Amino acid sequence: MWIHAFLTGRLQTVSVGGSQSQKAQVISGVPQGSVLGPLLFLIYMGDINEGVNGSNLSSFADDTSLSLPITSTEDVPNPQRDLNTVYAWASRNNMVFNEEKFEILRHGQHQEIKTETNLLTEGGHGISTLQTAKCLGIWEETAPFTNT
Repeated sequence: MWIHAFLTGRLQTVSVGGSQSQKAQVISGVPQGSVLGPLLFLIYMGDINEGVNGSNLSSFADDTSLSLPITSTEDVPNPQRDLNTVYAWASRNNMVFNEEKFEILRHGQHQEIKTETNLLTEGGHGISTLQTAKCLGIWEETAPFTNT
């Protein structure tokens, strides 16, 4: 009952340049800066990996990563399959991902596999491949391809 009271019946206003909006009901989320908010978010996200087969799904705060080794052309469809599982979870849980922040990093020597592995957002848009990406404040870089 206490958590229900914490999450319902809240109002918010927005202040800009000395002007303030009318009060509006908050229909989702938790109060920012609360101690209970991060705990509730972790509980909410607790089953995001159900049905993900083969990929490593990791989350920290509101950042989630999916990684999967692709060692042959037979593995190429697997990351998209697991992404689709996560998209279905999001839909069931009324969550929307910010597709503009989706990124792909490719590692390894199999250039033909790298070029065949293209992933799509839930909206059907291609996810950008990058040479470097920042995750939790740490930069990761793909090694340049060399044919030895």
